[in-house]
Amino acid sequence: PQDDRGDPAKWACFGLGKFGGAALGYASDIELLFVYDRTGRTDGPRPVDNAEFFIRMVNELIRVIRAKREGIFQVDLRLRPFGKDGPVATSLQSFSAYFAPDGSAHAMERQALTRLRAVAGDAELGQTVERLRDELLYQSPPPDRNALAELRARAYAEKARDGTFNTKYGCGGLNDLESSVQMLQAAHGGAHPALRTTSIHQALAALAESERVEDFCSGAVTEAYDFFRKLINGIRMLRGNAADLFMPSAEDERMHLARRIGYRTHEGRDADRQLEGELMLWSAVVRGFVAKYIDPAYLPDPDAVNPIDLLYRNDLSEAARSAALEPFHPADPQKTYERLRHLAGGGQRVRWFAALVPQLIDELRNEEHPDAALQHWARLVEVMDNPTEHFRMLGAHPGRLRVFVKLLARSEAVADLLLRLPGLVQWSVHPELLIDPAHLKQIERALGGTRS
Repeated sequence: PQDDRGDPAKWACFGLGKFGGAALGYASDIELLFVYDRTGRTDGPRPVDNAEFFIRMVNELIRVIRAKREGIFQVDLRLRPFGKDGPVATSLQSFSAYFAPDGSAHAMERQALTRLRAVAGDAELGQTVERLRDELLYQSPPPDRNALAELRARAYAEKARDGTFNTKYGCGGLNDLESSVQMLQAAHGGAHPALRTTSIHQALAALAESERVEDFCSGAVTEAYDFFRKLINGIRMLRGNAADLFMPSAEDERMHLARRIGYRTHEGRDADRQLEGELMLWSAVVRGFVAKYIDPAYLPDPDAVNPIDLLYRNDLSEAARSAALEPFHPADPQKTYERLRHLAGGGQRVRWFAALVPQLIDELRNEEHPDAALQHWARLVEVMDNPTEHFRMLGAHPGRLRVFVKLLARSEAVADLLLRLPGLVQWSVHPELLIDPAHLKQIERALGGTRS
């Protein structure tokens, strides 16, 4: 293939999506885009147009790539200009016209260019297309968020059924996380070149560095991303199907999934309960991130909330707030809400208290006076030197949180003692001291020394 002057035509292959972001997981689609730089004809005895030559070349490449089974590592060319209706190889001129702000590309297609990365073919052409991408995406008006929201709502309606959480397309799932980060990249990448990266980890770090996102929030969303990637890989391995990304509804399947991705029963807390707790945490983190830095209206389901949303969002309706509080069975919903917010505080502390909420709900179900536990705890953090470290300690030891909740819910005297002497908190929830009868005299001596 060559142009009219006889100069050779070059081609390059680009990765998009997970492949472009160097983040392939188990059974990820391999999303490819092929671009050639010159129109013209081939120089053989039976010449054809360059467009036809490169279409034949790409089709032959795709033909020889075989997945191990249907739905596993499928090559995907749908992000090329005009999708399945367009040629499998596109000219540089067509690429530029299609992805221009006034071109035919949908907002989602333009946004997908955040993950475009040259992976094969002519290196110089690859760099040229990447520079052109920067100009078309980062130095032009960002993709239309209204169009993105409409597409998101349609995907949710089609792919996320009621009653079972879809880990990719559910409200607060991986799709919301990735899309919101890409929106922020497109909006601020012109002023901050570090945001022009195909890596979501680097993008989140750059958002914090450029102060477009609070540092603690960037860190929490990074953890959420890693969690969802691990969870989706586990579901795909469990079922052997790349398309079925719903959380298991059967208890034995949930336990199998939890163990497959590394959870083990820890201090009496079952592996599946740990997994469900983390799903509650990280989906709420994602929804809070979207609501704060994009728009609450972008979330496809305003009723998709859990108790942790109370800590990360200020935009919840009265009905959504009531639904999120329901697991606490509060005698006074407003006071319960205020106590939870007071416990969470702000900054990094929110993340560590939020991680305790799933187990906290489980423990409060067993208590006759659950409101008392929250009331005493809210008062106690006011006199603590480091509430964040206190929450970290309880989070690392489910047995300690269990003991701590019982102390606060069942004994006014112990709660008052801890309030006057907060230094005793860590000691008081050590399981060996409270469970092993051999230590009763040690407890008695310690308490006797605090009478003054």
